[in-house]
Amino acid sequence: MTHPTRHLTAAGMMQSVLGNFVDQVRPVLDQVPASIMKFTRIKGDVGTSWEGVSLLAEPFDEADGWVGCLDVVKHRDTHWKGERTLILSLMGDHLLHVQEKSRVVEIPVRAGDLFLFDQNLEHWLTTRDSTLPSQEGFLGLYWMIPKAHLQARVQTLIHELAEL
Repeated sequence: MTHPTRHLTAAGMMQSVLGNFVDQVRPVLDQVPASIMKFTRIKGDVGTSWEGVSLLAEPFDEADGWVGCLDVVKHRDTHWKGERTLILSLMGDHLLHVQEKSRVVEIPVRAGDLFLFDQNLEHWLTTRDSTLPSQEGFLGLYWMIPKAHLQARVQTLIHELAEL
């Protein structure tokens, strides 16, 4: 497991992987409902659900839901104004692309990665190697965090995951 040891600032956290908690997420995969695993085959869009999240161990049970897909087309989620998306990847080997003004930030996302991004910006998710015949889909738990609480909530979650 790796996790940041530096002091996190809100500016330093945007559009980045904040740590990898692959050992901590392995037990969660055994608890994913079959209906949620189907999300990992969705092409071009995402599936979201709250089913079974409250039955997970702490701190996973505090997530706002599951998110899954094979890949996602470029879009914005403007209905979440004032909040940021924090995702703990349970499975996948993908690239999250985020359009920041005139540049695209590419964030490699693998199982166990805890990553943060501004969903109000154009973003999309692609598989890292689309030539593989049976590409693994992406599945994660997500938290929607008000910007005013972002730094404290992210630091708390990183600490909770590191303690598992």
